[in-house]
Formats: sequence, C-alpha cells, structure tokens
Amino acid sequence: MEGEVLMQEDQIATEFGTLYDQPKLSEGYKDESDFPQPFRYLTNWYIIRNGNNHTKNVHRHVLSFQMRHPLPESNNFPTDYVLHGTLEPTVSNNSDNDHDTKSQQRPPIKPIKVVISKLNHWSLDRSSSSRGIWVESSKAWYKLKKPCANPVPIRATVRCNLANNNSRNNDKNGGDIHPPHSNERDINDRNTIGTKTTAYLPSQESLHTTLRAKFGLISNLIDLLSEPYNDVTHNYIPIHAKRAPAKIHGLLSPTDELWSEYNHPPSEPLNREPFDLRLLERCPDFVKQHLRHYHPLLQEDCPFMRGLDDMIKARGSGGGKGSISRKRPRAGMAETLSDNDHYNYNDDDSWNEEDYRKSAEEAELRGQRTPWGDALPNVNIGRVRPNRLIDIEIEKQARAAAVKMSQEHLNNQSGDNTTDGEISSADEQQHRKKQDQNEREERRREHKEEEKEVTKKRKIKAITPSNENNIHDDDDDDD
Repeated sequence: MEGEVLMQEDQIATEFGTLYDQPKLSEGYKDESDFPQPFRYLTNWYIIRNGNNHTKNVHRHVLSFQMRHPLPESNNFPTDYVLHGTLEPTVSNNSDNDHDTKSQQRPPIKPIKVVISKLNHWSLDRSSSSRGIWVESSKAWYKLKKPCANPVPIRATVRCNLANNNSRNNDKNGGDIHPPHSNERDINDRNTIGTKTTAYLPSQESLHTTLRAKFGLISNLIDLLSEPYNDVTHNYIPIHAKRAPAKIHGLLSPTDELWSEYNHPPSEPLNREPFDLRLLERCPDFVKQHLRHYHPLLQEDCPFMRGLDDMIKARGSGGGKGSISRKRPRAGMAETLSDNDHYNYNDDDSWNEEDYRKSAEEAELRGQRTPWGDALPNVNIGRVRPNRLIDIEIEKQARAAAVKMSQEHLNNQSGDNTTDGEISSADEQQHRKKQDQNEREERRREHKEEEKEVTKKRKIKAITPSNENNIHDDDDDDD
C-alpha cells in the first residue's frame, strides 16, 4: 500500500505516542496498574518464522520464510515466530471533529505496517466488549482482526532431466544403462529442461479458518451462558451448568413449527440451533480449556463440564496433560495452555476448510459478530438471545394454564345457573310428589279436627235433667 510505514514494535510509542492505543473497554478491566500494556488492533495480519533458522537447503529456507503459519496450538509462540500486520489508529484519534483544533492541525494518520517479533502467547477474550483473539508481546496486547487473505506467490522452476528419462526408457527396452559420468553435473545441466512458474502457498486467512470456526463456537456458548435473565444481575449459567451441552442443544433447538411462528428477524430472530453441536463434538477439549474458570458454577464436576469430558472420551482423547502455567491473564481472557498442552484444532480429516468456514459463518450470524469478535455495525448486541426458546415455552405454558383456568371458571358458572333455575324433570316430579303428600297430610289433620268438634257438640246436647242417669252412664262409659 502506497504511503505505508514499516517499523518495529519498539518504534511505535517513540514515533507515535498513543495514536494507535485503543481504549480499554473490557468488563473486567479495573486498574491500569493491573494491565499496563497498551491495547492495539492489528488487521491484515500474518505469521511467519524469522530467517535465523539454519538450513542447508537455500530453497527450503526461502520457502519456510515465506510460508504462513497458524496460531500455535499450545497458545505459546516459539521464539522464531514473527507477527506482521497493519495497526488501526484509535477511534478517537481517527475521527473528524471540526471543533477540535488539535485534530484540524494534526496531519492524517498514515497506516503503519508493524513487525512484532517478541511474542509471548495468544488468548481468547470472553468479554462482550473486547471479545476476540488477543496476542501478548513484550510491549502490548494486540487484537487480531482480519487476517491477510492474499495467497503467498513463490517462483518455482519445474525441471525435467532428459538423460534420466532416456536411461529409464532404454532400461525398459533392454538397452544399456550408461555409468555415471565424471562430470555428471554438466551432463545433467545440458539434458535438463527447466520451466519457471508461479506457485501459491495458502494465505493466512485460509490457515485461520479452523480456529475462526472454533472461536465462533466459544462465542456462541459465552452468549448462551451470559445472557441476562430477568435483569442484568442474573444469567442462565445456573440453569445450563446443570445440563450436558448436548441436552442444552436439544432444549434450545426449536421445531419447524415453532421456528416458523416465532422467527421474526431482525427484531426478534430465533436461531435454528444455539451452537454447532457437530463442531463441539470435534473439539470438546478446546472448548473446555477456554471455558475453564469462566464462572464459579462451571466446576469440573458440574454436568456441563462432565458432558464435555464424555465427548473427549468419545473421541478417544485425554485432553491436555500439562498444568496451566503463565502470567495472570488479561481481564476477561481464558487461561492459556502450557507448552505441554496441545489441542490440535486441525485434527479432523472428515471436515474440510469449507465445512469450517460454513460453521464459522453460521456462528457469526447467530452472535451478530464479525469473524474477529466485534459486534456488527448498527446492531444492538442485546438482541442476541440464544435462550429465547425458554421464554417462548414459558409463555406458551402460561397461556395454556390461563385458558384452562378460564374454561374451568365458565364451567362452574354454567353449573351454578342450572341449580338455580333449570330443575330437571325427575327433580320436578319428586318435588310435586312431595307437595301432594303434604297436602294429603294437611287434609287428614283437618278432617280429624272436624270429627272431634262434632263429637263434642253431641255430648253437650245430650246433658238434660231427664237424662241424668244416662249422663252418669255416659261418664262411666267415658271412664
């Protein structure tokens, strides 16, 4: 690029001060004294080995110097690894502010190509604001953004030795094989046809595809665990720590009907799956290493971590065997591996580069992030809700319970109305029968009263002087 300045890392602070130092936005960042190194962004980056490796073959030496290398599996860089890239100016220093007199007087900041040779290790930052792959050197932390996409051209000469071909042909035809000439080099030169051509070595972007996919998987899992639940003080870690990853995947993968009903992008998207389970089954040791110590509930004996252990056993891998040994990690970063820990993130021949690329793109779409971890422009990262299906199921059950209660209430009201005003025919007959019986009893009592009254009148009429004796007789009879 025209106008680029190439310099060593030691020259950055001396020549440009803090023009390329980025703000420290990590949620875990607290004190400058804890992490005094500046944070910088590196784009169009690539990794090579320096030219100090002593080799007898000059062509192999040049080839090794030009060849790109992926990030080391052990997280720790060999001493001959060199990182190249272009530094991004800090956002505040690169903005056009008409009210800032100093920014009007300052000349435009030129792109700087930097060479970083004293590399320590790389880490995954799991925080939301600074998520990505960071490299620590002896001077600063560098966030790796877009890798260099250019294949590496090399000039090669294709040679064909006619003398050797003729000798082999003569041998097959029964001809004589000529003994080596004393000046065999001259004969080979005279009988060799050479054609120069250009070959291309893989680009850094191509070599980085596998780690890009696995970083996307880690990012999706972090979103899944850290999503706020009800308010910002609670998240879903207590829920998911009690389940194996495969069960979480099943819990949060909607059916076709649910997905069609509730997927409303961009305001309310619903993902087909919360993360790539197939990729997780291929790299459970890598995921476990970078989620270790993420939260106190993610202990070694929790179902989530035990589920990762089961995946590791299923792949026939024992995971890393070395102890974690390095300086305190930067805020929000996972522990790096020791030199004895090797997690090969290119170890599965059944997946090719296109498979990893597709997995990476799907993970980035789910998380609404770039391949290097930045939130997409004009995207509210709060809209990323991998646990939305749980809320949907809760809402569905609540609606079903409300409908059931409403139906029961209507049934109760219907039952009350029937008791008050709608007597059945059988009850009506019973009621009438009882009324008739009561009426008959009442008439019988009235008849008996009438008979007693008639008898009393007859006795009074019979009391006269002429009939005294009869009266006594009647009294005796009454007695």
